Amino acid sequence: PDEFVRHKILDALGDLMTLGAPLLGHLVLYKAGHDLMNKMVKKLAHSTESVQYTELGSASPELPIDPNRPPS
Repeated sequence: PDEFVRHKILDALGDLMTLGAPLLGHLVLYKAGHDLMNKMVKKLAHSTESVQYTELGSASPELPIDPNRPPS
């Protein structure tokens, strides 16, 4: 019964894997498809502000937004 949702999650993870680096963060998707995910990946890949490389075991940075806020 939840096969569609699982498929969408795997699609999103696959799209994020094209960045070529592990991600640490919180992602909320609403009606996201390959087109939207590819746009986000391209924007992340070309933005120096959105990328922060850390070493494993270091403290994770605080999220800049409230993850419990509904999408606008």
